[in-house]
Amino acid sequence: MGSPNFARVDLIAAIRAIGAAFIFSATLVIAPASAQTSGLPPTVHETPARPDRAAEELRQRQKAWRAALAQRKLPKKGCFAAKYPDADWQEIACGPASTHPNGPANRPALKPRPDAVGNGADFAAQTSGLIAKAEGSFPVVLGVGSESGDVLGKSPAVAGAWMLQLNTQFFSNPPPCKNASGCQGWVQFLYSQSQCTPTTSGQPGIESGTVPCVFIEYWMLNFGPTCPGAPWISDGQNDCFFNTASTIAPPQNVENLSDLVLTGSTGGGQDQVILSSGAQMFALANDSVLELSKSWKAVEFNVFGDCCLSQAVFNEGTTLLVNAAIDDGTRNAPSCEANAGTTGETNNLLLASPCTATGGESPKIAFWESLGGPPAVTGPFVNTYAEHDQQHFVYLSANGDIWDAFYCPQCGGPGWRLQLINDGGVAPDAPPAASLPFVNVFFGHDQQHFAYLATNENGRNGEIWDAFYCPRCSGNPWRLQTINGPGGVTNGPPAVAGPFIDTYAEHDQQHFVYLAANGEIWDAFYCPGCSGNPWRLQQINDGGVTGREATGRPNAPPAASLPFVNVYSGHDQQHFAYLATNADGRNGEIWDAIARAAAAANGRRSRSTARTA
Repeated sequence: MGSPNFARVDLIAAIRAIGAAFIFSATLVIAPASAQTSGLPPTVHETPARPDRAAEELRQRQKAWRAALAQRKLPKKGCFAAKYPDADWQEIACGPASTHPNGPANRPALKPRPDAVGNGADFAAQTSGLIAKAEGSFPVVLGVGSESGDVLGKSPAVAGAWMLQLNTQFFSNPPPCKNASGCQGWVQFLYSQSQCTPTTSGQPGIESGTVPCVFIEYWMLNFGPTCPGAPWISDGQNDCFFNTASTIAPPQNVENLSDLVLTGSTGGGQDQVILSSGAQMFALANDSVLELSKSWKAVEFNVFGDCCLSQAVFNEGTTLLVNAAIDDGTRNAPSCEANAGTTGETNNLLLASPCTATGGESPKIAFWESLGGPPAVTGPFVNTYAEHDQQHFVYLSANGDIWDAFYCPQCGGPGWRLQLINDGGVAPDAPPAASLPFVNVFFGHDQQHFAYLATNENGRNGEIWDAFYCPRCSGNPWRLQTINGPGGVTNGPPAVAGPFIDTYAEHDQQHFVYLAANGEIWDAFYCPGCSGNPWRLQQINDGGVTGREATGRPNAPPAASLPFVNVYSGHDQQHFAYLATNADGRNGEIWDAIARAAAAANGRRSRSTARTA
């Protein structure tokens, strides 16, 4: 903007407030009414209650114990269990094999359920190497109060009918296929709540005659109408499958999904599966009948309906963070493969894309799935991303998390998508928010910006952070920048409120305006057409660009609140209007600082001032 031309306008000496009721109805429900009437102030950051130290120390010891024991290869084919603090696996009697199929995705004849996670609509972690081990977990579980599903594919639905699946990709012509044309192998590492039968009386299950269990399911897809013989079973779709013996386990509470870890591994001619649950572990080892170690390149992990193309139905408000970690002998990040799920079972949650991939000691992918999103504490902010025909409903949930529920009719499926913006979301390094973000589309640049005041933690002090989506940028389309302060794009002072973002299209500028201490209004703006550094900073009022030196008139007074910024289209004016402090005889005055453009030869805007009462 160079040296902008500002005018101050005292618009109103006194304003009468007129209340208005606005009624909004829609099928999208983001937060329950209780969240909207919680009495929380507009600026929110809840700190989780600190867990009891002894309980937390025990939890960490058990976590380390589970990780160490999971590294040990099971000594032989069979069933095993361990209880904290056992130093090694204990062999136990195996249960009989389940005869039920957990069939592959996209089988129209089997009537899969659309518009939900599963049946192909899922993320998978893929590597260019070979996977030796994979681990699935739910590090964050929010709002889970209930779940139900069919038992063995039969209604009515029963509470607690769900399963965990860790699935490989389909791979070509393993040895048992015997070169059958189009034959593919597929391996599933499974924990089921109901697919196995009791071995003794009194074993607990979610329904009479069923018990939970851990086992492996092997498939030869497109083998043909006749299977090789026992233990192979035909699914009636030219596929053959069989289940291993089972390790019986106690029923698991769906509210405790964050305590569960499902691990699958292959090597040395043996496949093994492990379920870790708090202070207990249950495992099974079997001969690697499909020689998986030669072909495993991708893994899908999730919670699904328990068998037979059924669906796990969660309560509204459920939100899960899904992790799928791999060991392929490298520290390289796997790729996130969309629509790469392989199982036909589903749940009723919606994927919160995009998926993020990280490397290091435990390479993994992570993504969110949700039904309605977690409860809101403030919001929403609604923004239309016209370039992509999307409407975004953005809100703040507990712990400073920013959620974006958006409607995308071009995205396929039901059209609704959900994504976490900060704090481990699509911009994982973006810190927790202290207030609702301001969402703005930078027209002409195809960018959508989610800017907010961060919490004052870890050395931060009044920092404005901006997570923005830039599909034209190379690499990851999600970018992150700090607007003010040390390390920011400008050295503006700490913010106490804001920001308000405004696009000044006539000058191809994007303005991030915020309130600093003592009522000062600061404007950090991006001006790609300006010479030198495209980022500029200006103080608007109280001795800034509207001060006596700049205009020859009295200062624009300190602000009592964040300004509203608006471009008067067709007149090439940008207005910064705000409520002034009640000092020096002022009483409820609205002031307006106006930037006017002029055809100056140097491209800078000339100055003129006006005042109306």
